Amino acid sequence: MNVPRQNWLLTRRHALKGLGVTLALPFLDSMVPLRAATADPALKARRSVFIYLPNGVCTADWQMKEAGADYQLSKPLVSLEKHRDVITPFSGLHHPNGLGHHHNCQSIWLTGGKIGPSERNTISVDQLMAQVTAPITRYSSLELSNQGGSLAVNPDGIQLPATFSPGLAFRELFEDPKGGIAKQRRGYQRRGSIIDAVLDEARSLSGQLGNEDKGRLEQYLT
Repeated sequence: MNVPRQNWLLTRRHALKGLGVTLALPFLDSMVPLRAATADPALKARRSVFIYLPNGVCTADWQMKEAGADYQLSKPLVSLEKHRDVITPFSGLHHPNGLGHHHNCQSIWLTGGKIGPSERNTISVDQLMAQVTAPITRYSSLELSNQGGSLAVNPDGIQLPATFSPGLAFRELFEDPKGGIAKQRRGYQRRGSIIDAVLDEARSLSGQLGNEDKGRLEQYLT
Protein backbone atom coordinates (compact mmCIF):
# COMPACT_ATOMS: atom_id res chain seq x y z
CA MET A 1 0.00 0.00 0.00
CA ASN A 2 1.27 3.48 -0.80
CA VAL A 3 1.95 5.83 2.06
CA PRO A 4 -0.23 9.00 2.05
CA ARG A 5 1.77 12.10 1.18
CA GLN A 6 0.79 15.71 0.85
CA ASN A 7 2.75 16.31 -2.37
CA TRP A 8 0.15 14.51 -4.51
CA LEU A 9 -2.37 17.24 -3.75
CA LEU A 10 -2.24 19.19 -7.03
CA THR A 11 -4.08 22.29 -5.87
CA ARG A 12 -4.25 23.94 -9.28
CA ARG A 13 -6.19 20.97 -10.61
CA HIS A 14 -8.79 20.97 -7.86
CA ALA A 15 -10.73 23.58 -9.79
CA LEU A 16 -10.53 25.67 -12.92
CA LYS A 17 -10.85 28.85 -10.90
CA GLY A 18 -12.77 31.84 -12.17
CA LEU A 19 -14.95 29.82 -14.55
CA GLY A 20 -17.18 28.34 -11.86
CA VAL A 21 -16.21 24.77 -12.78
CA THR A 22 -14.84 22.25 -10.30
CA LEU A 23 -13.13 19.08 -11.54
CA ALA A 24 -12.17 16.21 -9.26
CA LEU A 25 -8.71 14.72 -9.43
CA PRO A 26 -8.19 11.12 -10.59
CA PHE A 27 -7.76 8.64 -7.77
CA LEU A 28 -4.00 8.25 -8.20
CA ASP A 29 -1.95 5.23 -7.15
CA SER A 30 -0.11 7.38 -4.61
CA MET A 31 -3.36 7.96 -2.76
CA VAL A 32 -4.54 5.48 -0.15
CA PRO A 33 -6.98 2.98 -1.71
CA LEU A 34 -10.53 3.57 -0.48
CA ARG A 35 -11.03 -0.05 0.60
CA ALA A 36 -7.77 -0.05 2.53
CA ALA A 37 -8.69 3.18 4.29
CA THR A 38 -12.04 1.69 5.25
CA ALA A 39 -10.50 -1.55 6.50
CA ASP A 40 -7.81 0.06 8.67
CA PRO A 41 -9.37 1.95 11.63
CA ALA A 42 -6.21 4.05 11.97
CA LEU A 43 -6.78 5.48 8.48
CA LYS A 44 -10.46 6.32 8.85
CA ALA A 45 -11.13 10.03 8.50
CA ARG A 46 -13.24 11.73 11.13
CA ARG A 47 -16.39 13.25 9.72
CA SER A 48 -17.51 16.83 10.23
CA VAL A 49 -20.81 18.40 9.19
CA PHE A 50 -21.66 22.11 9.13
CA ILE A 51 -25.37 22.95 8.77
CA TYR A 52 -26.48 26.53 8.19
CA LEU A 53 -30.06 27.56 9.04
CA PRO A 54 -30.73 31.04 7.64
CA ASN A 55 -33.56 33.22 8.90
CA GLY A 56 -35.32 30.42 10.70
CA VAL A 57 -34.40 30.05 14.38
CA CYS A 58 -34.53 31.97 17.62
CA THR A 59 -31.00 31.62 18.97
CA ALA A 60 -32.21 31.97 22.57
CA ASP A 61 -34.14 28.70 22.16
CA TRP A 62 -30.99 26.85 21.10
CA GLN A 63 -28.60 28.10 23.77
CA MET A 64 -28.05 26.09 26.96
CA LYS A 65 -28.17 27.84 30.30
CA GLU A 66 -25.90 25.53 32.33
CA ALA A 67 -22.17 24.95 31.96
CA GLY A 68 -20.20 21.86 32.88
CA ALA A 69 -20.92 18.14 32.63
CA ASP A 70 -24.46 18.44 34.05
CA TYR A 71 -25.75 20.79 31.37
CA GLN A 72 -29.30 20.40 30.06
CA LEU A 73 -29.74 20.26 26.30
CA SER A 74 -31.97 22.99 24.90
CA LYS A 75 -35.32 21.95 23.41
CA PRO A 76 -34.18 21.79 19.74
CA LEU A 77 -31.23 19.58 20.77
CA VAL A 78 -33.02 17.14 23.07
CA SER A 79 -32.89 14.40 20.43
CA LEU A 80 -29.09 14.34 20.87
CA GLU A 81 -29.36 13.20 24.49
CA LYS A 82 -28.41 9.61 23.62
CA HIS A 83 -25.14 10.93 22.16
CA ARG A 84 -24.34 13.01 25.21
CA ASP A 85 -21.07 11.20 25.96
CA VAL A 86 -19.57 11.98 22.56
CA ILE A 87 -20.71 15.55 21.89
CA THR A 88 -19.61 18.94 23.20
CA PRO A 89 -22.20 21.72 22.74
CA PHE A 90 -21.06 25.34 22.56
CA SER A 91 -23.27 28.33 23.33
CA GLY A 92 -22.81 32.07 23.13
CA LEU A 93 -20.33 32.22 20.26
CA HIS A 94 -20.04 35.72 18.77
CA HIS A 95 -19.24 36.63 15.16
CA PRO A 96 -18.76 40.43 15.05
CA ASN A 97 -18.01 40.56 11.32
CA GLY A 98 -21.52 39.32 10.56
CA LEU A 99 -23.36 42.10 12.38
CA GLY A 100 -25.47 44.27 10.09
CA HIS A 101 -24.94 42.02 7.04
CA HIS A 102 -28.12 39.97 7.07
CA HIS A 103 -27.99 38.57 3.51
CA ASN A 104 -24.24 37.93 3.38
CA CYS A 105 -23.69 36.19 6.71
CA GLN A 106 -23.49 32.73 5.16
CA SER A 107 -20.43 33.81 3.15
CA ILE A 108 -18.34 34.35 6.28
CA TRP A 109 -19.98 31.94 8.73
CA LEU A 110 -17.14 29.40 8.41
CA THR A 111 -14.38 31.84 7.46
CA GLY A 112 -14.51 34.63 10.04
CA GLY A 113 -13.77 37.04 7.21
CA LYS A 114 -14.97 40.59 6.73
CA ILE A 115 -17.63 41.80 4.33
CA GLY A 116 -17.07 44.84 2.17
CA PRO A 117 -16.16 46.05 -1.32
CA SER A 118 -12.45 46.11 -0.46
CA GLU A 119 -12.43 42.97 1.68
CA ARG A 120 -11.48 39.52 0.48
CA ASN A 121 -12.88 36.35 2.00
CA THR A 122 -10.58 33.62 3.28
CA ILE A 123 -10.62 29.83 3.49
CA SER A 124 -13.48 28.23 5.42
CA VAL A 125 -12.82 25.88 8.33
CA ASP A 126 -14.32 22.89 6.50
CA GLN A 127 -11.77 23.29 3.70
CA LEU A 128 -8.93 23.53 6.21
CA MET A 129 -10.10 20.23 7.66
CA ALA A 130 -10.45 18.76 4.17
CA GLN A 131 -6.77 19.43 3.50
CA VAL A 132 -5.97 17.04 6.35
CA THR A 133 -8.51 14.29 5.63
CA ALA A 134 -8.35 14.35 1.81
CA PRO A 135 -5.66 11.64 1.47
CA ILE A 136 -7.95 9.02 3.04
CA THR A 137 -11.32 9.96 1.60
CA ARG A 138 -12.87 9.50 -1.83
CA TYR A 139 -14.03 13.12 -1.85
CA SER A 140 -12.15 15.79 0.07
CA SER A 141 -15.45 17.53 0.89
CA LEU A 142 -19.10 17.61 -0.12
CA GLU A 143 -21.03 20.85 -0.59
CA LEU A 144 -24.81 20.37 -0.45
CA SER A 145 -27.50 23.06 -0.71
CA ASN A 146 -31.28 23.14 -1.03
CA GLN A 147 -31.66 26.41 -2.91
CA GLY A 148 -28.46 28.35 -3.49
CA GLY A 149 -25.08 29.40 -2.28
CA SER A 150 -22.40 27.40 -0.52
CA LEU A 151 -20.68 27.62 2.85
CA ALA A 152 -17.36 26.33 1.53
CA VAL A 153 -14.66 28.82 0.49
CA ASN A 154 -11.27 27.93 -0.96
CA PRO A 155 -7.92 29.53 0.05
CA ASP A 156 -8.38 32.24 -2.59
CA GLY A 157 -11.68 33.34 -1.03
CA ILE A 158 -13.76 31.81 -3.84
CA GLN A 159 -17.03 30.10 -2.97
CA LEU A 160 -17.14 26.43 -4.03
CA PRO A 161 -20.23 25.31 -5.99
CA ALA A 162 -22.78 23.13 -4.22
CA THR A 163 -24.83 20.11 -5.31
CA PHE A 164 -28.58 20.73 -5.23
CA SER A 165 -29.89 17.29 -6.22
CA PRO A 166 -30.19 14.63 -3.46
CA GLY A 167 -30.30 11.97 -6.17
CA LEU A 168 -27.05 13.15 -7.71
CA ALA A 169 -25.35 13.28 -4.31
CA PHE A 170 -26.52 9.72 -3.57
CA ARG A 171 -25.23 8.38 -6.88
CA GLU A 172 -21.87 10.07 -6.40
CA LEU A 173 -21.48 8.50 -2.97
CA PHE A 174 -22.97 5.02 -3.29
CA GLU A 175 -23.11 3.97 -6.94
CA ASP A 176 -20.20 2.84 -9.11
CA PRO A 177 -19.65 5.16 -12.09
CA LYS A 178 -20.85 4.00 -15.49
CA GLY A 179 -18.22 1.76 -17.03
CA GLY A 180 -16.50 1.17 -13.69
CA ILE A 181 -14.00 3.04 -11.55
CA ALA A 182 -11.05 2.25 -13.85
CA LYS A 183 -12.80 3.97 -16.77
CA GLN A 184 -13.62 6.95 -14.56
CA ARG A 185 -9.95 7.29 -13.57
CA ARG A 186 -8.83 7.23 -17.21
CA GLY A 187 -11.36 9.95 -17.97
CA TYR A 188 -10.04 12.08 -15.11
CA GLN A 189 -6.48 11.65 -16.39
CA ARG A 190 -7.49 12.85 -19.87
CA ARG A 191 -9.34 15.74 -18.29
CA GLY A 192 -6.19 16.65 -16.36
CA SER A 193 -4.32 17.06 -19.66
CA ILE A 194 -7.11 19.30 -20.94
CA ILE A 195 -6.85 21.47 -17.83
CA ASP A 196 -3.12 21.89 -18.39
CA ALA A 197 -3.79 23.09 -21.94
CA VAL A 198 -6.48 25.52 -20.75
CA LEU A 199 -4.21 26.92 -18.03
CA ASP A 200 -1.35 27.41 -20.49
CA GLU A 201 -3.66 29.24 -22.88
CA ALA A 202 -5.04 31.40 -20.07
CA ARG A 203 -1.56 32.37 -18.92
CA SER A 204 -0.60 33.30 -22.47
CA LEU A 205 -3.30 35.96 -22.22
CA SER A 206 -1.54 37.52 -19.23
CA GLY A 207 0.91 39.46 -21.40
CA GLN A 208 -1.97 41.36 -23.01
CA LEU A 209 -3.49 42.54 -19.72
CA GLY A 210 -2.85 45.51 -17.49
CA ASN A 211 -1.10 45.02 -14.14
CA GLU A 212 -4.32 44.88 -12.11
CA ASP A 213 -6.04 42.39 -14.41
CA LYS A 214 -2.83 40.37 -14.71
CA GLY A 215 -2.65 40.00 -10.93
CA ARG A 216 -6.31 39.05 -10.73
CA LEU A 217 -5.90 36.40 -13.44
CA GLU A 218 -2.85 34.91 -11.74
CA GLN A 219 -4.73 34.82 -8.44
CA TYR A 220 -7.38 32.61 -10.03
CA LEU A 221 -4.93 30.29 -11.76
CA THR A 222 -2.44 29.56 -8.99
